[in-house]
Amino acid sequence: MWDENGQQIKRLSGHQDVIRAIVPLPDGVGFLSCSNDATIQRWGLPDGLRLSEFIGHTNFVYSLAVLQSSGGGGMRLASC
Repeated sequence: MWDENGQQIKRLSGHQDVIRAIVPLPDGVGFLSCSNDATIQRWGLPDGLRLSEFIGHTNFVYSLAVLQSSGGGGMRLASC
């Protein structure tokens, strides 16, 4: 993680290969990352703690998106 002055403030540890994408969560208190290690990680802000890992892909995860459910049912995650 970097601050607005370009200084590294925290190194996130969790993925075992190249990170392909990072997407902020709509609640503003976290973000998701996807990687060539076939996982998606959920991170908290402002501390940068890894909160959960999504496993199920059998190959690289190139992209992801957070979708709001209609009717207030929460969030959905799409990945490929």
